Amino acid sequence: MLLTVATCALLAGQLPADRPEPAARLQELAGRWVVADAQATANQKIIPAQLLGITEKGTEIAIRGNELTVGGKLLANLTTDFSDSGLDPDKTVFFRRRPVLLTLSNGKGLLCAYEHHNGEGFTLYYPHTMGRIGTGTRLTVARPAK
Repeated sequence: MLLTVATCALLAGQLPADRPEPAARLQELAGRWVVADAQATANQKIIPAQLLGITEKGTEIAIRGNELTVGGKLLANLTTDFSDSGLDPDKTVFFRRRPVLLTLSNGKGLLCAYEHHNGEGFTLYYPHTMGRIGTGTRLTVARPAK
């Protein structure tokens, strides 16, 4: 019993590193990126990469603060802090993913999840509840070649 309690306490102590605070999540997404891959399973009606116009490999995007831009044009605002909403999307995203709300220029909001790839890039998933295998979309970005 004591071992179980100690293990739970140890795991709980590791959660902040695994699930950074909202401001740190925006910092994980910040930078210059290029589209490495954009995929959607059959019958997807909402495909964030298409709505943003960034499906072509090599498309350069930038994330600064909470703004996602291409060539200086604002495509979406990003939200990682849901504390005032009363929602806790951290509980509904797949392990090691973090929720992010994309608000498009037309006002439409898309609740997505992203998986950070140790500073080398990230993959954006829609819907935010998508697992490893399942219906949805993936948009993978990476650092530009030097």
